Parts: sequence; C-alpha cells; structure tokens
Amino acid sequence: DKPIDPNPDLPDPNPDPKPDPKPDPDPDQPDPNPNKDYLCFTSTGNSTVMLEQSGYDTPTTKGKVFQYKINNGQWKNWNWSKVSLSNGDKMYIKSDDSKPMSEFQTNYTWYKYFVMTGSIAASGNIMSLLNFSDTLTDHGFYNLFKYCTALTSAPTLPSTTLAPWCYAWMFQGCTSLVQAPELPAIELADSCYVHMFDGCTKLNYVKAMFTTDPCALDTGYWLANVSMTGTF
Repeated sequence: DKPIDPNPDLPDPNPDPKPDPKPDPDPDQPDPNPNKDYLCFTSTGNSTVMLEQSGYDTPTTKGKVFQYKINNGQWKNWNWSKVSLSNGDKMYIKSDDSKPMSEFQTNYTWYKYFVMTGSIAASGNIMSLLNFSDTLTDHGFYNLFKYCTALTSAPTLPSTTLAPWCYAWMFQGCTSLVQAPELPAIELADSCYVHMFDGCTKLNYVKAMFTTDPCALDTGYWLANVSMTGTF
C-alpha cells in the first residue's frame, strides 16, 4: 500500500512561544571550529530563509537552539524568523546541541522545516543541525525541505546508518532541485526514503549505494514524478 504521510499540522493544545535563545556568542571570540562543514545556503538573486514548526515541540525537541551567520560574519542565535539574503550571500546554520529536529508521538510526527523564497543552493553537512552527531534518529530530517521550490541543490547527507523515516518526504515538491545528495548507506531502514524526491521534476540523477533489496516500505514513491529521463 502507498505510505500515508502522518503529518497533519494540528494546533498545539498548549502553545509555547518559540524558544528563548541563549545569549549571542561573544563577537570578539573567533569561531572555535572554523573548518567545520556547516550547512550553507547560497543565494542567487534575492532570497529568504526561515524555519517553521509543524504542530508543537515535544519534550525531546523543545528548546533546540540554532545559530547562523552571513558570509564571514559572527554567529548569531536564530529565533527562526525570516533571514533576507542578497545575490551571492551565504547563510551558514548550526546547532550546538544534538536534540532531534523531529519526533513521532501518538500517530503524528512533529517536525521543523525550512521555508524559502528566491533561488537557493544548499551545500555543507546536514548534520551540523545535530552538532555533527554520527547518529540519525527516527524521523530525523522528515519533511525538512518539503515544497521548498527555491532549492536548487541539496546538502550532504553523510550518514551511513539510516533510521526509520529519517529522510521521508525530505525533498518532496522541490521543483527546482537539479542536484541530489549522494546516499552512501548500504542498508535501508523502514520507510527511510519514502517520497524523498517525489515531485522533483527537474531531477535526473540520483546516486544511492544501498545493496539491500528495496521495497515499497523503504523506498516507496521516492522517485515519483521526477524527470522522465535520467540515471537513477
């Protein structure tokens, strides 16, 4: 059967304000990890980036703190509000905690996701959102870029060990995406790639290294509605 997307945007019965960020890092202190491969969004023309929460933060995900910087500027705490980028600007994003981005609870998945306008090429390591953890959790980056029609290229997804639903619907509807990330994992996990690139109509090449036999529960509709020609 076709997998069902269990992600309705239900209202939070006990809404909380977005997390009160920690004080901004000391601008006089250099970046302690200048060579880290942070998630990066590069703008062509004028673009915007913001982060949203579907549903509400769970006890496990609540209080996660993000930081960003523009080009060679200083790191600032990010309250998820809209960041405006000019042509050629690079927005780097990190989180110094490993709290998950998403969590499945009582038949629903509560998750954070990007909202973008303009034209944006992503690069760098997606795991900078998890303090460069080596571990993907269930529903790790679920729906993270879903319907980001401004996204033209994807960041690196380096994990070689997958988790259930970790990349499900991650790039669905990214109609400008022309460069997919290499998928290095050898073994699949339950529903790990379902609908991952569904609706990426310009995508004509995906390199995936898995050697286990794919099934509908793991890769169902992951390449639905991509380019009619290409190498997959």
